[in-house]
Amino acid sequence: MAKQNNRHQAGKRPEITRDIYNTVRKYDRRSFEDWADHIYDCGYEDGKAQAVISINKEARAAGHAAGLEAAVGIVAQVKGIGPKKLEEIKAAISKAMEEPKE
Repeated sequence: MAKQNNRHQAGKRPEITRDIYNTVRKYDRRSFEDWADHIYDCGYEDGKAQAVISINKEARAAGHAAGLEAAVGIVAQVKGIGPKKLEEIKAAISKAMEEPKE
């Protein structure tokens, strides 16, 4: 295959140069299928990686909301914590959960 053996950069469309086009144009059916499969596999890998990232973001957001509500519910049961202080605690916990951990 014409310069397509190397994996392109993830998330970036492989460049089809004139040399690659001319080489692919001369392929027989089997060689062309191999080349097309390679292009498809590269796109599939990129799509799968993006799907995992978006699923993780959604799961993290759902877990964050559930965890925050559970924590606020527990803190609300403490005697002496009023609605105003409960909102401050909720904001502080939310901010701490959103900050990236290094």
